[in-house]
Amino acid sequence: MRGPKDYLKLGDQNAYCDECGFKFKLSELLDRWDGAKVDRKCWEPRHPRDYPQLPRTEQPPQPGTGDENIEYTSVTFSTNPSAPSGTFSGTSGHSAE
Repeated sequence: MRGPKDYLKLGDQNAYCDECGFKFKLSELLDRWDGAKVDRKCWEPRHPRDYPQLPRTEQPPQPGTGDENIEYTSVTFSTNPSAPSGTFSGTSGHSAE
C-alpha cells in the first residue's frame, strides 16, 4: 500500500521509526541516545541522571594562599615508668566461679 512517504527523493530511502513504527524518509529520522532511529515526535534527550556527578567539596587551602597564621602543636607521648614490666601469662590466677 502506498502512503504519503512513498515518493521519489534521489539519494534517500524509506525507513521506519523504531519507536512508533510509522514510515518516514531516512533523512527525516534522528539518532536517539540509545541508538534508535526515531522521528522528531519520538526523539527525547538523555536523562541527566544517566550522568552521575559527585558533590563538589571545598578544597583545603594550598600553601602560600594567605593562611600562614596556622598554629601547630606538637605532642610528645611518654610511657608510664610505674607500669609493671615483664612477661604476663594469659590467666589472672583467679578461678572463675
